Amino acid sequence: MLLKLEHISMLTTAFIVLAGFMSFSEAGDKPGRQSEFTGRVIDVGGSYVELKRGARELRLEYAATTRFFGLDGVETDKNVIELCQVVKAVYQPVNRAGEPASIAVVKEGNCRK
Repeated sequence: MLLKLEHISMLTTAFIVLAGFMSFSEAGDKPGRQSEFTGRVIDVGGSYVELKRGARELRLEYAATTRFFGLDGVETDKNVIELCQVVKAVYQPVNRAGEPASIAVVKEGNCRK
């Protein structure tokens, strides 16, 4: 009977360690995970862009490595982003904003100029 209790406690300890390791591993993976968001440009600043789709809004802070693509798919600079365009952003969630890896124009804007 004593031997069985030792085995049970050892097995329980192993499960606790394994569960702790798995939750630590998942938490470490989250910052590296990339997400995609396709939405309409509602604000453009010198270092950021804000997108909206439905009720959801997303602010993306440009990084030095952010790549920008025009409607034709050719890489260009951040000046290609304009109000009311539909863009697809691939980004990494950082704090409450995101750090975009790439932003591509999907559809020209239809705002009145």
